[in-house]
Amino acid sequence: MFTIISRSRPTCLHARRGKNYISTERLAKEKLGTVAKESIFMKTITNNFTPYYAPLIPLLNRLRKAVFPKDKP
Repeated sequence: MFTIISRSRPTCLHARRGKNYISTERLAKEKLGTVAKESIFMKTITNNFTPYYAPLIPLLNRLRKAVFPKDKP
């Protein structure tokens, strides 16, 4: 993936991201930890959902339980 900063030299976007870039595999592992454990999932979803989407929390928790039974990935 390249972007042109000047007409003479393309620059790789991955090199410019520096510390803010996380590999896909590492990100997947971090997200799995958030979703697999019910206590972490409920805390995260309750703190980050707006009141408009709050009625979806029980449905999403049931879906999470179907995908990750017994809090195991």
